[in-house]
Amino acid sequence: MDYRTLERAAADDRGNAQILIEELMAQIYELECMLTIEGDEDVDVAVVVDEP
Repeated sequence: MDYRTLERAAADDRGNAQILIEELMAQIYELECMLTIEGDEDVDVAVVVDEP
């Protein structure tokens, strides 16, 4: 593989990771909203990412 191919693959990986992060953040927000609706007005959700 040449450098440009590797560079494009890395950019694709970064783009895919950004999409996953955005989807995760949306799910976290939805979870916070659901918990708030159930009565607790001060909800904190923590996410721990453990890299493989």
